[in-house]
Amino acid sequence: MLSYTSINQDIVSKIADILKDENIPVWFDSNGDAKNDMYDSLAEGVENAAAVCCFLTSDYEQS
Repeated sequence: MLSYTSINQDIVSKIADILKDENIPVWFDSNGDAKNDMYDSLAEGVENAAAVCCFLTSDYEQS
């Protein structure tokens, strides 16, 4: 699971693509699907993740 703020979506999307190219499954809400039920989607992503990678920025801290 990749956790980030929307301001960092471009760079995180590139990283997600690299991981996917290496056949590493990635939960990445690039289409905004989690916004429909964001907290449930995030909880499910975390609970089912083997690892969570947080892209910590000042924007992330404030969100």
